[in-house]
Amino acid sequence: MEEELANVVCDTIEKLNVQPSDLVFSSFSRPAIAVLRRRLPHFRCAFLVEAIPDDWQQFMAAHQCVSLNFDWKNPANTPARIEACARQALCYSYTVNDGEVAHKLL
Repeated sequence: MEEELANVVCDTIEKLNVQPSDLVFSSFSRPAIAVLRRRLPHFRCAFLVEAIPDDWQQFMAAHQCVSLNFDWKNPANTPARIEACARQALCYSYTVNDGEVAHKLL
């Protein structure tokens, strides 16, 4: 199902003649990212996760993801884990609506 939806997205992007510089795909779905990378290899892609998985580096390398985007509220994403990831890749936390938390994450 995820692959089918990713193919529909790719079809739409191709029909609309969207340029790679105009779009970054971001998805929680590993199968969807695989389809997007195969079909539209010149577009940037971000890997979204709730908890940072142990295999994030391998997955991102295999699919040329430009960033790891994680849920800052997830208790598994400790400051040490985030710092370790940030030393190796662009990392972004999503939906930070608290200035104090944003400062701490920065």
